[in-house]
Amino acid sequence: LAAEVWVSADGSLKAEKRSHRAYVLTRGCWKDLRLHPSEFAVLWRLLEREGQAVSREELLATLKSSLGRDFEAETVARRALALRKALSSWKGSLESVRGGFYRLVSAR
Repeated sequence: LAAEVWVSADGSLKAEKRSHRAYVLTRGCWKDLRLHPSEFAVLWRLLEREGQAVSREELLATLKSSLGRDFEAETVARRALALRKALSSWKGSLESVRGGFYRLVSAR
């Protein structure tokens, strides 16, 4: 079976659903990002909807369906902060959007 893979619009960030791994292209080599399963679930959803604002509620639902348990609302903010740190070597950004939304934006 081929793994489902999402690649950012700029081609420098990718996530593989089957292995639950994410990579950043740095100096021509793919660097493995060490992500907690909840961070990977958030990244996967944001990559699916790259450039679009994704609500906190949708991300909470994603976490619940991916990991099989309920999460508190502030969990999304904590996972987004951890994800920003993990993506620090990526030229794109994870933006907070007014109203409790998040958006993944590739480098221009």
